[in-house]
Amino acid sequence: MHSITDPDMPETQATPGAAPAAGDISDVRMLIRFVGVIFIVSSLLLLFSEYLNQGGVAGLIDWLSARPSVAFANLGIYFGITSVLVFLTNGLDRGAQLSLLLLVFPLISSLKRRVQLEPLWPQDFQLARYLLHLAPRYVPALHAILAGTLLIASLLGIGITLRRLYHGKFCAAARITACLGAAMLMLPVIVMPGRVVASARQVSAAEPAVSAVDESYRTCGFALGFMIATREDSGIVPVDCTPASVEAVARRYPPASDTGQHPDMIIIQSESFWDPKELPGIKFSPAPAPMFQYLSAEGRSLRILSPSFGGQTANVEFELLTGLSMAFKPDGSIPYNQQLRDHPAPAIPRLFASLGYRTVAIHSHDGDVYNRRSVYPNLGFAEFHAAESFSPDDICGDYISDAAFGRHVIDELDRSDQPLLLLGVTMENHGPYLAWRYAAPEIQVTGPLPPDELAALRTYATGVHHADAMLASLIAHLRHRARPTILLFYGDHLNEVFPSGQVLRQTGFITPMDTLKDRLRLHSPNALLWANYDLPCHIAEEEISPGLIWSELLPAMGIQHPFYTGLLNDVRTIAPGLSRHVCIMHDDTLTARCPFSLPAIRDYYMIADDLLSGERLLLDSPLFSQGRVP
Repeated sequence: MHSITDPDMPETQATPGAAPAAGDISDVRMLIRFVGVIFIVSSLLLLFSEYLNQGGVAGLIDWLSARPSVAFANLGIYFGITSVLVFLTNGLDRGAQLSLLLLVFPLISSLKRRVQLEPLWPQDFQLARYLLHLAPRYVPALHAILAGTLLIASLLGIGITLRRLYHGKFCAAARITACLGAAMLMLPVIVMPGRVVASARQVSAAEPAVSAVDESYRTCGFALGFMIATREDSGIVPVDCTPASVEAVARRYPPASDTGQHPDMIIIQSESFWDPKELPGIKFSPAPAPMFQYLSAEGRSLRILSPSFGGQTANVEFELLTGLSMAFKPDGSIPYNQQLRDHPAPAIPRLFASLGYRTVAIHSHDGDVYNRRSVYPNLGFAEFHAAESFSPDDICGDYISDAAFGRHVIDELDRSDQPLLLLGVTMENHGPYLAWRYAAPEIQVTGPLPPDELAALRTYATGVHHADAMLASLIAHLRHRARPTILLFYGDHLNEVFPSGQVLRQTGFITPMDTLKDRLRLHSPNALLWANYDLPCHIAEEEISPGLIWSELLPAMGIQHPFYTGLLNDVRTIAPGLSRHVCIMHDDTLTARCPFSLPAIRDYYMIADDLLSGERLLLDSPLFSQGRVP
């Protein structure tokens, strides 16, 4: 057996009957102590991680008692990681300190759950720079300083204690052997996720009234759930996409056609736009969104079924611009970061460009977030204007104002001498809604909430008010515009209002049960469809997935297309709302699971899977005969 030597102690000749030197691995008791400390550290990692992941002590106890084998698998992951760190750093103190830093990840995950009702995904690290920019707004500086000080003090205390108790060192051969042993310990866990995922989905299917978060983290634990998420970026269910199957879908629909009407199409995705007057028991003075209410009274309003809550704006854009659905992607997926950054794809902007439209995207923030600078050209946008197109004087609160954004959109409308497709993505009303964002909030809020919650809600309502004012300025300009123009205006998602993150529940907007109706309410921001001419288009559904809007809108513009007006119309007839959180069937019933067995839905999924995760057979398919990728 290999030995541990303390470099600070002189070598001595062992004598019969003498106590073994400190750190001598021949002392079995010392070896047991090392393993025991690693086990204790791993157990603490498991308990604290699941305390955060399961939402408290009660959730932790329930999880441990209901799924002991899964808890043991998570413990094996932590034990293996801690062992590797101990032997790589050649010190029990340093290894334990590094392993305890793993608690940062479940802590971030619990904070993300408060904001977006979803845990930390591996894909979130692709947005690290953006998240670090937002973190100070969500975590007050004093809290961050106190938490950091406590963490550093704890790590130092643990390190000093372990160094005094167990200061031995391993030789190289022992360290290599131990690392290999730890890796072998984790091997069964690494090959286990498939079985656990199946178990998680069975549990979720049996319990439809569950929170709108990924059930695999709750069921499998944080460590194992995170490991599963790193491996699950393909389709949700097996699908067989072949050239023959794609051709069969294409033959069901007539070829693309265009009557040449070519009205301008303006799409405004307003950050977190939603009329807060829907909150029970809360009064606003004046009304936050008077123009939206006026147009709603004219029957212009609708709701989109957003795939997101509290963030992941790009996924809402993705659905609208491609006609595809996030219902077919695993939790945590962001196609802008994972597939569309490097590959062109059939999309609405590419279709419009093939019809002679000028295609422009405007976003009043950093153009590198969600890889928009790469993704937009792949979707068919010829021009992209990001934050650098605005001036420092355009800032209002924390971000570029909606007023400045609206002026930029109007400038693009006025200078275009050809049919125009314009996507605008605003930023002013992005969270968190700190009470001091606006020097003079224009909306007063009263109701049965704590003062700090009312202040945050006032900030949010003021941002909505500014977005509504921008909407009013666009409508006023378009009313007098000679060219026929269509405006689609919608909020990308709802938000929770901080500091407590419980306003939606405290007001009774959603119930503590987190039912399917609650999910629907959490994912149904306001939208409206308006035109400065008599547009023969009426979307009858109360809620509709963003991509399915084209099945009604394109025919009103004189455009027929095998996919956008053919297959999408069949999908809309079956299920006008598809998402990972809740699905809306044609008879307005709600389901927790996407109806994959229905033919049109299966074909829809096959197409999405091929374009995003498969062999991309559709790029030359007649199903996309217009807007085909070169």
